[in-house]
Amino acid sequence: MTRVLVIGYGNSLRSDDALGLWAADQLETALQNQPEVEVRACQQLTPELAVQLQEVELAIFIDASIDDAPGVVNCRKVDKDAFMPTQFSHDFTPAKLLAFTEVLYACAPEAFLFSIGAESFALGEQFSPAVEAALPDLLSRVERKVTAALMPAAPKML
Repeated sequence: MTRVLVIGYGNSLRSDDALGLWAADQLETALQNQPEVEVRACQQLTPELAVQLQEVELAIFIDASIDDAPGVVNCRKVDKDAFMPTQFSHDFTPAKLLAFTEVLYACAPEAFLFSIGAESFALGEQFSPAVEAALPDLLSRVERKVTAALMPAAPKML
């Protein structure tokens, strides 16, 4: 059973926005011996991902950030947004996707968004120097989070 779902998303033709896709590709190789982990790469978050999200204990999203300084690696816990089916659109954030999963399946996993502050979303297929330098740190942090999630719980002391 898949316990962890890693979703990297972005646009491969918009420089730093390809971060999530690139990270998913790297993590798929790095975590290939972990049958409890599934890694997905996608252009954008879509409602169909709710099917997989309702089956896991932990979801990790990876995307470029406009909110952080270029090259800064960040990890934020994702809380569900309020979701109204009448507000359905193609613009799904991790928080909206979790809320959508909750509405459909009455459950949603714990989730985190890992990001690197982007410097450029210009047309291109190269990362900016700031993002390029931060990539190893991002991968290391995600791998540590996945490893921690897969560790058996410590027995409770009586």
